[in-house]
Amino acid sequence: MTKEIIWEPIKRGCHIPFEINADISHFIPMKFVSQNGPQCGFAALCMIASFVGINYHPENLVSNAKMKGITNYGEMFSARDMSIFAQEILSEQYDVSLKSCSIKGLCYQFKKYFDDNNLILIPYDCDFNNEPCLKNGATAHWAVLCGYVDGGNTENFYVLACHGKSRYVSAWRFSDLQLSNDNLNDIGTKRKLDDRNYIIPVGGSQKCITRIPYATLIATIMCCVGVGIFSGTMYRGITLTAIMFNGVFHTSQPWLETVQTVFVFVACIMGALGLMILFVGFLTTGATRQKVYRAWRARIGGRISCIVYMVIAYLLQIFWLLIFCFLVVVTFVVTLYSNICSNEKDDSYRCIDFQQYAFLLPKDRRMEYTKICQSNDIKLFCKDYVEKVGFMFIIATLACILVILSLVHYLMCLSANYAHIRDHEKLQELQELQYLHDAELTSSKDRF
Repeated sequence: MTKEIIWEPIKRGCHIPFEINADISHFIPMKFVSQNGPQCGFAALCMIASFVGINYHPENLVSNAKMKGITNYGEMFSARDMSIFAQEILSEQYDVSLKSCSIKGLCYQFKKYFDDNNLILIPYDCDFNNEPCLKNGATAHWAVLCGYVDGGNTENFYVLACHGKSRYVSAWRFSDLQLSNDNLNDIGTKRKLDDRNYIIPVGGSQKCITRIPYATLIATIMCCVGVGIFSGTMYRGITLTAIMFNGVFHTSQPWLETVQTVFVFVACIMGALGLMILFVGFLTTGATRQKVYRAWRARIGGRISCIVYMVIAYLLQIFWLLIFCFLVVVTFVVTLYSNICSNEKDDSYRCIDFQQYAFLLPKDRRMEYTKICQSNDIKLFCKDYVEKVGFMFIIATLACILVILSLVHYLMCLSANYAHIRDHEKLQELQELQYLHDAELTSSKDRF
């Protein structure tokens, strides 16, 4: 490798902020192959083939790929399809392997590959000057990594690349390429609105499906449904109870209106809490977690937020257990009133006497109002109030159980999210060590 070849990227505006020499760099010369349209992946394959003396033309590879059903116009949005296709056409010259996880922290593993004269085919988002950028995959492009310049640390580690848009060798900071590679999520609005029928693999633009926190989503649905039914039935049940006290026992209970307001307020708080926990679930699921919690400060913030929501969910669970106990008592009282009404059908009972249940009645009642003897009053109490109120409180009790189950579900999800954030970095390091171990066990063939 000559210094003139390494300095070529600087002539094109890609500046390396330190002096370059053969001790800190390595370069594998590549033959330039121009792409025609969206054929960047196949043009890159032709460059790789030319390194071992095989001359392919991108159009021929595209025709072959069309027959296999993995492209229509030369596009290639699947790294897996690309690796399978490369294995088929270059299996005798290369040992092709696919790395499907993030390349974060692998710069020195890449350095070892280049020192062994291996090549790496990688997709990234291509900016107007062909350098890596972050456009969510809207300008996805393929390049062949064919060398490096090591400035002594990860921030000054550059990779040398060739691709079908420029005959010049490019030099990119490894960290920029890693972020660009991790950001390939969609094909972009422009391609979606294009009349061309691009082949989009499952796991490409549909990768967002893997970012949905289904467990937290189920808990949120349970919580919203339970709180909605609870609030509606309790509001109606308390309204009927207030009318019953006023019409049957001739006493008003203004505190019941306060209870109604409290239940509406609780419903709003539970709905907001459910949405916030669901948002945390989205941040800690799938590829979103890898992007959001990349820095240690973000991971600390995520763990703290999970702890806070776990404490809130735990306290709310105690609160809803108390409400459940209250509803059990209320339902029991309504059941007693319902039994009294059922006895009213016997001719031996001409009045409903509440004196034995005096402890369940308001303290400001008058004694003459502890008996209901008029048939119209009996019908009003039993049919219009007790039956309807009893049904409302039973439904509210069942809804309360649903809310308690959703809070238990929330606690499990938040605990799992906390563990995912805490162990994210350890799991990533373990994957990299495993991949390095597997690479050392492979044959000595060239691979890319």
